[in-house]
Amino acid sequence: MKNRILLSILIPFCLCSIVHGKNSWVRRCDFNNDSKIDSIVYMTDTGISKFYISTKNDSYQISTSNFIKDVIETNELNFELVTVFININKDKRLVYNVEMTGRGGYYEEFNLSFISDQFFLTAMSSEYIDKTDFDVYSSHCEYNLINPLEIVSLNYKTLKKQFNSNHVCKDRFLLNNTFESILNHIREVKNIDKPRIPRMDYYFNEYPICRQTVQQYNDMAYYCEKGGNYKESIYILNKVLNQFPKRTVAYINLGDSYWGLKKTQKAHKAYNKYIELMRKSGKESRIPKRVYERMNKAKY
Repeated sequence: MKNRILLSILIPFCLCSIVHGKNSWVRRCDFNNDSKIDSIVYMTDTGISKFYISTKNDSYQISTSNFIKDVIETNELNFELVTVFININKDKRLVYNVEMTGRGGYYEEFNLSFISDQFFLTAMSSEYIDKTDFDVYSSHCEYNLINPLEIVSLNYKTLKKQFNSNHVCKDRFLLNNTFESILNHIREVKNIDKPRIPRMDYYFNEYPICRQTVQQYNDMAYYCEKGGNYKESIYILNKVLNQFPKRTVAYINLGDSYWGLKKTQKAHKAYNKYIELMRKSGKESRIPKRVYERMNKAKY
């Protein structure tokens, strides 16, 4: 499936005329509100894309040379460039579209504002979508910066360093899978795709822990523990036990997960609670031998 990168420059609303050429176009309007007609010129030559912004008193050159290549290499994305297309959309954005094929998609937007007779690069947002991920993972980031422009090269690596000091990222999942298919996936692949804890929170929100799902979540924690995903198993089991504190089997699973992380004292505590509940229910004879063995080792 084709995917898109969007490189957008925000400009104030204005009535404009657009002239297209073979490898260029010109947009003419008063975008800095000085009652003078300004222009934005886009040109591409031998793969190098440049925007020239001319106002009453100043001219600005914004170069996107090798920008797409830098995005792909920096993020280790598995994309193949298909085509590039420039347009003005209805939201007053100058949109730089790059169609790509591969494992997912990448979206990026730069905001350019005209403040006090000067242009500033004020914000950037990006979104990466991994369609090979079982739950279709995406990461959306917002960056903020006030950076005055004179002659600016939109060099991806340089801009990333500037923006990284002030940004917020959120993980998202489309979750087009049934709860049963999620369980089967975790059981079969064992290695849960990252990021893991945020993924679990999406499961809890989509399929809340209740009497109808508690067994499945206990199973999920068990599959996580068997796959070496101990932190995820502990995270799930603590959620389960918060609502069902007398769920006996959850305590042995919790002990096993803590043991896998070599947190022996916490494992001892979980095993001890498991033994207590098993004795109360008259099932002491069913306690696995490993529980006693590990509890003895945890004392030393």
